[in-house]
Amino acid sequence: MNKGLVFLAFMSVLLIGVLFFPIGAAAIIWGGILAIMIVWILRVRARSPEAANFLTNAFIAALLVRVFLAILIYGGDLQEKFGPDALTYDAWGKVVSDYWWGMGANPGVDLYRSGWGMPYIVAVTYFFIGQNPLALQMINCVLGAATMVMAYFTSKEIFNNTRVAQYTAISVGFFPAMVIWTSQLLKEGFIIFFLVLALYSAINLQKKFSYNWVIYLLISLLFLSGLRFYVFFMVVIAIFGGFVLSVQASVQGLASRFIACVLVAVVLAYLGIWRMSADQLDKFGSLERIQISRDWAARAGKSGLDKDVDVSTSDGAISALPIGFLTLMLAPFPWQVSSLSQGLTMPEMIIWWLSIPFMIIGLVFTIKTRFRETIGILFFVLILSITYSLYQGNLGTLYRQRAQIQVFLLLFTAAGVALVVEKRENTKLILKAQRMSRRLPVR
Repeated sequence: MNKGLVFLAFMSVLLIGVLFFPIGAAAIIWGGILAIMIVWILRVRARSPEAANFLTNAFIAALLVRVFLAILIYGGDLQEKFGPDALTYDAWGKVVSDYWWGMGANPGVDLYRSGWGMPYIVAVTYFFIGQNPLALQMINCVLGAATMVMAYFTSKEIFNNTRVAQYTAISVGFFPAMVIWTSQLLKEGFIIFFLVLALYSAINLQKKFSYNWVIYLLISLLFLSGLRFYVFFMVVIAIFGGFVLSVQASVQGLASRFIACVLVAVVLAYLGIWRMSADQLDKFGSLERIQISRDWAARAGKSGLDKDVDVSTSDGAISALPIGFLTLMLAPFPWQVSSLSQGLTMPEMIIWWLSIPFMIIGLVFTIKTRFRETIGILFFVLILSITYSLYQGNLGTLYRQRAQIQVFLLLFTAAGVALVVEKRENTKLILKAQRMSRRLPVR
């Protein structure tokens, strides 16, 4: 473990405790316990001391970056600028927590409303330590850094290449969008973490049945159903599709995946998740409803996209899809910048645009050589990209929700970078060998 990182972590703890006492102390304890658990798990899961040291140092560094941004946003009251939904979740969670303590009326949280789970996540924390949005930010910071660890293991499971896994971890851990959206009291930190955990669990279940992975998958799906119902459905479809087209085609393999599917389906049905999510899908899943949501976002947001686009019909949706997809993948463009916060994204966007060729290289390689292993991830990325291409009418929301797709695109980008680097290294070795052969005396 790097001593410099340990020192910075200690100074960060001291800074939070002094600047934001007493809520800072509670935030440190709440986030610190979770961080220690993550470090213990990653060191147990790592297959070598080198991997354990790399992941520990990378996790601490990624966590410190997020904590610094969290302190900046919380201390400067910048929630309205960076993520105004944080104020809504804070207030909503406080009302629910007060009701549990018998100090207020029943808030009546609608379980059939999209995103109903976030107020309860906030309320559980507030129930034990009181209203403390900084503590929720610390939890999100830990989950954001832990997503990097999960991305490492996912990449290693798919490609069995340490370099690709390390590149994946670094990109997910430190890419600006990943840092920004996992440092605040927003749903994205939870959604992205449980997305990666769900698909990583599915990859392991494709290879071998395990009750542990079934439990991890169920926990992930339960959180996703409460945080964003359509993402929950897309993950379920992608995972079940991956099970059908899995690598292992033996009778034992098919039986184990069938058992896993049945267990997941039965538990979700027993808890009523299927019914609630299906009702939400019926309510919000039509093209007409998508058009209403898109139109409202376009008109309400300062960065609204084309207000004349109509996706309420199949022809309109098909015609809007290409531009919507390009906007989802590449926006904001320089001419769309209308505020300082949007202008701050430009350096990141330049990096993202430059990484696109590597992403394409990695994606082509993955489809050619690892298609069955990644069918779930590929399918999820495809259907969520299509959905957001049609649904999003606000540039700021699109930029934020793209992170749910971007976390997997960064995995393919890391594979592309590793391929290019290894090709150059091989070329240098060949040239070196040729030069050496010319220097040898002829006998």
